[in-house]
Amino acid sequence: MKTGVVAVHLGAGNHSRKKEAAYRRLAEKACNIAISKLKEGSTATEAAALAVKVLEESSLTNAGRGSNLTLDGRVECDAGVCSGTGRGAGIGALNGVRNPILVAEKLLSESFETLSLGRVSPLLLVGEGALQFAREQRLELATDEEMTTHESAVKFTKWSDMLADSIEPDSTEDTINDTVGAVCVDLHGQVASAASSGGVALKRRGRVGVAAIVGAGFWAGHDNAGNSVAVCTSGTGEDILSIGLARECGRELLRDLLDDSPDGKLDPIVMALSSCSASEAVQQQPLAAGALSVAVEASGVAQVQYAHTTHSMALAVHTTCWPAPHSLLSRASTTSRYKALQPSAAVVGAFHVS
Repeated sequence: MKTGVVAVHLGAGNHSRKKEAAYRRLAEKACNIAISKLKEGSTATEAAALAVKVLEESSLTNAGRGSNLTLDGRVECDAGVCSGTGRGAGIGALNGVRNPILVAEKLLSESFETLSLGRVSPLLLVGEGALQFAREQRLELATDEEMTTHESAVKFTKWSDMLADSIEPDSTEDTINDTVGAVCVDLHGQVASAASSGGVALKRRGRVGVAAIVGAGFWAGHDNAGNSVAVCTSGTGEDILSIGLARECGRELLRDLLDDSPDGKLDPIVMALSSCSASEAVQQQPLAAGALSVAVEASGVAQVQYAHTTHSMALAVHTTCWPAPHSLLSRASTTSRYKALQPSAAVVGAFHVS
């Protein structure tokens, strides 16, 4: 048996210091619940989706209940999950379902079943089509009122007024960007990643963000040498989507595992951030993003890594061998909370987990 691993993040952006303890407790809770399932034999995909479900249930996150509202005051969520095969499924602009990640998980699991008449299973459903699928799977539905918290309603009113009056935001408040996510390794060494998001505040109805798009907001895969990686990202969604950040990070991580050169190499996630940030596809420079990954060598050695160019990123890590999870709220030393760091100056960190 291999060591099971769960790592989660609560978004990249500007996290309020007064809520730091609450963020860390939530991240640890998600890790604890997912690790318990891994110990019972759950797959990496199941554990990753479960960890994200816990994050969706909290009003602290911009995912599921309490998500940012659209310009017209609706909750529309994106979510996705990817297995270590590289196959992922996502749902976008979904209104009316309590836990969007469970819809994506079911969509992925059904894709491994053979359909009649040579049909191919869909891997991305949006809007009414995603809602219809959720109903068919008898997943729990929820009204906009049930999905809207007092805090998200207050923020909607405040940000709508600021938009109308062209007022810049207060640098002391939370501006958590987009996605929450999880990466997992199960007891058989298989990896998976998952993501969920309510999207940017005051977005247009029907906007689909990176949490629904495999290769952008989440990705998992392996190479021919037996190494595996799983990645989830957060930040400015349109830019992350344009550059396919999760897959680029994953490919750099796999290349790094095959590189036998001496130490002193650039962090693989930083390399991906740097190369992607230079793309003309990026609208806002520098790229505001964060990434969380787990890389597993063919030998079974695993490492969790993270990097972010935003002011902060909340995360936690747990394994089936540790007595308790480790959590932190990683912060940049810069005093500017709304200007992203250059990728070369990204905040980075790692946990050796097996």
